[in-house]
Amino acid sequence: MIREGKMSKSRALRLVDHALGGQSGAEVCEKVVEAAGLKVVFSMFMKKQDSQTTEHLLGIFSSLLRLLPANSSGRIRTLAKFVEKDYEKLGKLVKLRRDYAARVAVVDEQIRNEQANLDAEGKEDAADEWLSRRLDAGLFCLQTIDVILAWLVAEDDGASRRIQALLGDRDETLAVVKATIQEQLDTMQGDSEEEILTKDMLSTLVQFLT
Repeated sequence: MIREGKMSKSRALRLVDHALGGQSGAEVCEKVVEAAGLKVVFSMFMKKQDSQTTEHLLGIFSSLLRLLPANSSGRIRTLAKFVEKDYEKLGKLVKLRRDYAARVAVVDEQIRNEQANLDAEGKEDAADEWLSRRLDAGLFCLQTIDVILAWLVAEDDGASRRIQALLGDRDETLAVVKATIQEQLDTMQGDSEEEILTKDMLSTLVQFLT
């Protein structure tokens, strides 16, 4: 669908991203790999894209890493895409991470200033608005990138070393990735089967970020 150009790539990406999040997500992941979709989505990722397209690409990467079976050919091919060409995709991921983190940090500072003038009830009333502003600033994409980075750290020693080196260029460590994922865990309050599985996944990933 994406490769054959039967519809706009942005619309096709949105549909694939949505399908990967559904009940048949694992099967869709396999089909993306079999249909030579990896080359398309990774090539798109390395080009300049609008924020919505970038969000869908990140969502697809995250789903592939979450759902493709361990040691399957699809998973191996996906990991190979992340490490090919001297890890160029990791450089792009870390750059995007810094962009989103900087935007979220600005909003977080504004929120801290507002919190200083509110009592507990006022803070509770403003919580949804604050979350909305953080999401508008790019919190969801930041969280998705950090889950992707955590998977790569966990699964590939070479990728782990490169990610740590890239973070180290700005005196950062895996602790910044860990903090984002830990915040996700701390704010997850649902007990549906999907949320329990997500919590288990995030808890496991956090252990690799020490």
